Amino acid sequence: MEASLTPYRLRICMLGSFELEVNGKEVPATAWKSKKALTLLRYLASRRGEKVPKDKLIEVLWPEAEFYVSMEQNLHTCVYFARRVIEPDLKPYGPSEFLVYSNGLYWLEQGGTCWVDIEEFEERYTLGKRLQQLEPAQAMDAYAGALGLYKGDFLVEEPYLEWTADAREYYREMYVDVTLRLATLLATTGDVSEAVRVCRNALRRDPYREDLHYAIMGHLLDAGRHN
Repeated sequence: MEASLTPYRLRICMLGSFELEVNGKEVPATAWKSKKALTLLRYLASRRGEKVPKDKLIEVLWPEAEFYVSMEQNLHTCVYFARRVIEPDLKPYGPSEFLVYSNGLYWLEQGGTCWVDIEEFEERYTLGKRLQQLEPAQAMDAYAGALGLYKGDFLVEEPYLEWTADAREYYREMYVDVTLRLATLLATTGDVSEAVRVCRNALRRDPYREDLHYAIMGHLLDAGRHN
């Protein structure tokens, strides 16, 4: 991840390999003293703004744990380590700007100076759908921006974490739909070659998607390229 030119103090990328940027500088994996603390941040970032009960976090971080109470201190330790990474200047016992706790609930604060790629990816997708009929050129820009954010499947390096499976499928389907919608708009403007290229890029990630194969054939046939 390149140094950010935006005012965001915290940037989190989860489409593809996880990347974290704090105050414009990429945080290396070695900065994490606790893998559980990293998982905690990833989980809360995947549910940006959602207030998650501490017992749910304990279930996610220690799925085999038998004694809930004994895990509470472990959770507090994870939160402490996560805050030290994302807010290195945070004073002891000072309020966190990002990883917030209240009434038994934890969440990653929305808006402000924190940016998460999946949030922007979905916003661009939604914007493209809204503009597709009335402002196709702007819709294409929104879709192209969304595709630019998709560096790979959600947390691709963590294929065996149970809670990542639904998110991985959700964003993959969204990615394919963005691809198909952008290709349709491109073909409508006469740029069949670019429409086919966009679909073929998606096929490199998922070679067995029939809808992408059919889209390529359809665009070529409509353009009279029967061979």
